[in-house]
Amino acid sequence: MPKSGDSPAPRAALPTRPRSIARGAWGFGITGVLAFSIWALGGGWFGRHGGEGFLYAAIAIAFLGLAGLLLHPLCPGERSFLRFYLGFIPAFLAYSVVWSTAWFAFGFGWGEVIGSLAGSLVFVGVLGRFRGGIRPFLAAGLFLFVVHFATYWMGGQLAYRLIGSHGADLLPGVDAGTRAIIAKLLWGLFYGTGFGAGLGNALFVFRD
Repeated sequence: MPKSGDSPAPRAALPTRPRSIARGAWGFGITGVLAFSIWALGGGWFGRHGGEGFLYAAIAIAFLGLAGLLLHPLCPGERSFLRFYLGFIPAFLAYSVVWSTAWFAFGFGWGEVIGSLAGSLVFVGVLGRFRGGIRPFLAAGLFLFVVHFATYWMGGQLAYRLIGSHGADLLPGVDAGTRAIIAKLLWGLFYGTGFGAGLGNALFVFRD
């Protein structure tokens, strides 16, 4: 029991917005590479056992399971793992459902734009709801959409170039199968970095 006059134990310092964004970017970037490795290394197997829906579900599960290992410090203090996952899991599940629905409904192009925008807003809205308030949700949601879609698009363009007919010019001496693996992993890195930056910003906005 603390004695009279004792000062309370200091709380863990909350990260600044730039540090939160940076931690989210590199942490979720690594998570993106690991999650997309399921597609890069096991896409053929999933194609024969369940198809694209099964593959997307496996990738989403990987994101859910791995994200907290690197990003829970964005919720500093006691029970940081639990507090991170209490908001992240329902938010990412909702985002995954919305994004996948848009993609399967509209395909490449509009499906990706609509899925990214609606998914980003849903993600931030659910995250804010579980972390105590959604007042700044629109600004945080639009920030997530911009950085998430920009890096997703850039990663996709790079991946298509590496896999396409001119891929050998970008990676001379590397066979087509290896280029395809590298392309998918790089897409995961780009996507994860952008989404993580938006996630870090949202966690700062809805900090405890």
